Formats: sequence, C-alpha cells, structure tokens
Amino acid sequence: MKMKELIDNQFINDDLKKHIELYDVLAEKLYPEFINKLHPETTYSTTEVASFLDKNDSTLRNYLRNENLVKYIKPVRSGRYYRLNYESVFRLHMILLYLEQGKSIADIEVILGYRSEMLDYDTGQKSNSLKSSPSTEQQLMLKKYLEYTNKKIELLEFENKIHAKRRDYDETLSEITTKQIELNLIETQISNLRLEKRNHQLLTLSLKRTIPQKSGLLNNLFRKQNVDIDNEINEATKQLTETEDPKAEEYKTKKMELKKEIEELKLELKVIKSEIKEDEKKLEGQKESLRLNEPSDSKANLLNE
Repeated sequence: MKMKELIDNQFINDDLKKHIELYDVLAEKLYPEFINKLHPETTYSTTEVASFLDKNDSTLRNYLRNENLVKYIKPVRSGRYYRLNYESVFRLHMILLYLEQGKSIADIEVILGYRSEMLDYDTGQKSNSLKSSPSTEQQLMLKKYLEYTNKKIELLEFENKIHAKRRDYDETLSEITTKQIELNLIETQISNLRLEKRNHQLLTLSLKRTIPQKSGLLNNLFRKQNVDIDNEINEATKQLTETEDPKAEEYKTKKMELKKEIEELKLELKVIKSEIKEDEKKLEGQKESLRLNEPSDSKANLLNE
C-alpha cells in the first residue's frame, strides 16, 4: 500500500485534515513529495523532520512544547528528545500548512477540541448574553473587547512557552554539569591507572636490579651489601615503558564520547538561550501592544448598558 493511501485510511476521521480539505489551495499541498519517502516502521528525529518540512529544528521544537499540540502530534520520547513516526510527521505537516494560511495555534486547538470555540466576528451572529438589538457601537466594542481577551490569552500561552524553554535551558545546563563531573571522574581514573601501572613497573625493575638472579656462593659473596635506593629507582625509571592499560583505553574512549556529548549540549544550550532572548523581546512588544489596546472603563460600561 502506498503511503498516501495509508495516510488517507489512518486520517479518515481527522478533524484538522477535514478542515484543510475545505481549502483547495491547502488540499493541493496536503501530500508533498517527502510523504512517499516515509516508512511505516521508521521513526524520525526532529532534525530529520525539519529537513522534510523545510523548517528549522528549533521551530519544530517550539510546537512540541505546546501541550495540546503534543497530544495531537503524539511524538515518542527518546531520552530528552522526541522521535516521530509517519503519522506524527503528517500531523505536524498539517499544522504548519494550516498556520501558513494566517491561522493561529488557538484556531487549531479549537478544531481539535482542546479549546472552547472563539467567536466568529464575521458571521454577524449576536450573542445570547447581549440585550436585544445592541447598537452598532456596542457590537464594535464587544468585538474589540473579545479580540483583546483572545490576545491576552495568547500572550499568557507565549509566556508559558518561554517558561518551558527556560526549563529546557536549566535541564540542559544540569545535564552538562552531570556529564562534566563524569568526565572529571574518568580523567581521574585514567590518571590512577597510569600511576598504578608505573609504580608496578618501577617496583618490578628495582627488585630485578637489587636481587641476585642466580643463587650460588660467588653471588652471595659479591652481591651488593649497601643498596643506594634513590639510584636504583632512577635507573629503574629509565627502563619504564609507556604502555597503556587496556582499561585506560576503554576510559579514553568513554572520555571522547562524553566530550562530544558535552559540546553538543553546549551548542543546544546556546540555541535555547538565543531563542529565549528573542522570545522575551517579542513578549515585551506584545505586552506593550496589549497595554495600548486595553479597553477603558468607559468602554466596558458601554457594553453593560
């Protein structure tokens, strides 16, 4: 069975897919070329999925920080990271496709049933909670007030996203610290093994120089009676060989792996820090915009008339 047919069968009752199919311009983009390259039994990293969707890895990770979207996408945790099967990849593709039409994550959450439906200001329908025949001014003020409320909700969600990134930052920093401690321990173990091997060689060579190799009357008569310990150690030191303990080689391999992991985590930390800084600037701008558009008390009273 081709991947398109498999997806059609799996997503026959998917609400987001149904909405996308209502728009001809979106329906045409529903099955891009990469879909046929997916395999039913394979899971993909966010980096691989980002290349499929022609997006930044950080962009995808932002969507995976939204609890409602994660419920829908259903990625699989692999340590600190996510992996996505073909269904999860397709769900993420549909989300991005819908957002390209100027829709918001809140709109998608409404479609998926994770959020109460927001008022459609273009339908001209009147709210049952309003008095009969509200004035045009009241309708306009209600529209602005509800727009303000929705923007405030989106602002809170954006703040939550920043908090989630800060948690990721702290967790990544903690993981770096843990791995650095492990790295230091391994370096100590390597040093101890080398020192132990050196001392063992030194002792063996020193004993060979001071103890007669053959028994007999002449050896007993002419063997050294007063041994210069320092001199014997110096002479033995010259004969030491630089051979590495097999266990030390294992530690060195682990050391290289840890160093690589630490560098990767530091790069990830740098990306998260940059994203947080950028998001905080956006947040300040949104707060200022919200403050400037906050309904006044007189406008609120107008709604109650």
